[in-house]
Amino acid sequence: MTAETGVPNGMNVGPRGNPSTSSRATSRTSLPQSLTEAGRQLRGDVESLASHASSARSEVVDFICDYARERPIATVATAAGVGYLLGGGLGSSITRLALGIGSRLAVAVVARELGALPSTAPAGSR
Repeated sequence: MTAETGVPNGMNVGPRGNPSTSSRATSRTSLPQSLTEAGRQLRGDVESLASHASSARSEVVDFICDYARERPIATVATAAGVGYLLGGGLGSSITRLALGIGSRLAVAVVARELGALPSTAPAGSR
C-alpha cells in the first residue's frame, strides 16, 4: 500500500481518485469467464447434493418398509404414539392418567419380580 494514495501496490488511481486496475478491458473479459466457472461449479455441487439426498431418502424408505414388514404391531403402535404427540395429546389429562396407571403397573411388576427372587438373608432371621 502506498502512503500517498492508500491504494495497494499494483493498482492505479483512476481520474476520480478510485482504485482501478491498469487494464480495464482485461478485467471485464475475465469477469464473465470466472462467473461462468463459478456457475458450473455451483451447478455440479447442487447436482451432487441432490444425488446424495435422493440416495439417503431411498435408504430411509427402505429401512421403514423393512421395519414395518418385520414388526407390524410395533409400527402401528409407533405411528399411533407419534400421531398422539403431534395432535397435542402430551399435555392432556388422558396422558397424565395413562402415565399414572403405567407407573403403578411397572412398580407392581418390579415388586412381583423382586418377591420371586430367592432371599439372601440367613434362614433364621425371618
